[in-house]
Amino acid sequence: MSEIDNPEILNNLEIEDDVTFDPKIIEEVANTVTPPAFNSEEWHDYVMSQFLDSELDNGNPIRDGLVRVTEKLLGPIAKREVLGFQAGHENSRFHSTVHVRLTILLKNENHPLYGVYQEVIEDGIAETTGRNSQPPYNLHPSATSSSKAEAQALRKALRLRRTIAADEATPDELVMDGEVYVPETPITPEQITVIDLICKRANISLLDFINSGEIKYAFMEQITNTKAQRMIRFLNEIQSGKQTSPVSKPYDPSWREKNYKRSINESTN
Repeated sequence: MSEIDNPEILNNLEIEDDVTFDPKIIEEVANTVTPPAFNSEEWHDYVMSQFLDSELDNGNPIRDGLVRVTEKLLGPIAKREVLGFQAGHENSRFHSTVHVRLTILLKNENHPLYGVYQEVIEDGIAETTGRNSQPPYNLHPSATSSSKAEAQALRKALRLRRTIAADEATPDELVMDGEVYVPETPITPEQITVIDLICKRANISLLDFINSGEIKYAFMEQITNTKAQRMIRFLNEIQSGKQTSPVSKPYDPSWREKNYKRSINESTN
C-alpha cells in the first residue's frame, strides 16, 4: 500500500485555514485573456483592446501604436521597403504616391502560417495630395504617403477589418460621395487671379494673407475651392472698408516666384 492510499496518513493531514495568495498574482491571473484564434470573429476586438488610449485617434489606431501591437502579437518588423515612389510636383498638383512593403518575422505560434513560413509580408499603397490629409501633414505629401502606406500594411497584417488607421483617415472637411471620399475641389486659376488682383489693389501681401488664418499653406495651390471663396469674400470686405486687413506687409509682385519655389521644396521633402 502506498502512502497516498494509507487512510491513517490522510487522517493526520492538517489543513491550513489561512491560505493566502499574492494579490498581484491573483490580479495577473484574473486579467489574463486567452487570445482568440487569428482572424476569427473575436480577433478584431482583441487586437483593438491591445492599443493604449494614447495610440488611438477618434478610435482609429495611429501608426506608432500599430507598430507596437504588430510586434507584440505577430513578431518584430525585420524590413521596411519603399517599392514605388512618385513625388508631388506642380504638374500633378503635388499628388504623391508611395508603395511600402513590410517584412514581419513570425513569432505567433497561433498564426496559420507559423511553421510554414518564417515571415509574413504585407504591402501598403497610399496617395496623398495637399487636400486629403490633415494639416500640417498635408504640407508634406510624400512623407505623409509613406506613413499612410505603412499604417495600411500594418492594419492588413493585423487583420483589422472594421477600422482604418488614423493616418488613413480623411479630414472632416472633405466631401463624401457614397462610400468613397472625394477631396474637395482645389482652388481654380480664376480664383487665384481674383485674389491676386484684390491683394494688389488693397496693397496686401498675398502669401501672408493666405496664411493669416488657422490653416497654414506652404503654397497657393494647397488652398481648396471653398477656402478660396471665403478668402475672396473677406478681401472684398477689406477693400470696401468693412474689415481690417490681418496683415501689414504690402503687396509683393514677385509672390508667384516665391510660391513656385515653396511648392518645389515641399515636393522634395
